[in-house]
Amino acid sequence: MNPSAWYGVFVPTGTPPAIIAKLSVIVRKIAADPELADKFDSIGMDPTPLGPEAFAQVIRDDIATNGEVIRKAHITLD
Repeated sequence: MNPSAWYGVFVPTGTPPAIIAKLSVIVRKIAADPELADKFDSIGMDPTPLGPEAFAQVIRDDIATNGEVIRKAHITLD
């Protein structure tokens, strides 16, 4: 397993697809800003904006992978 960290923008269930698409465009524009890119680079971050479907798949994959690890290690919240 190759651990990684990610950040994302979440919206409530039922948010209209047009709003989600608009937010996706805005996030991509922000991530492409040269000044922000320099700041990310200075702290070792490499932003890779994903579309809503690809980001949802990352979340599903992480849940599947981490859920298996948590079950096998018998990790619980107490």
